[in-house]
Amino acid sequence: MTQIDIGPPTKAEGIADRIDLFRLAVHLLGETDWAEPPTVADVTRVAEYLEGV
Repeated sequence: MTQIDIGPPTKAEGIADRIDLFRLAVHLLGETDWAEPPTVADVTRVAEYLEGV
């Protein structure tokens, strides 16, 4: 099988990956039983955690 080197990710791909992480964080926090909706800071913390995993 031939492997094609497409180079490093572009800035747009990096932004798209970050957006996907935030979408996943919002989805995960939406499934919790918190008394209040999550804040932007909550979503950001979860997205940053997911990025490091």
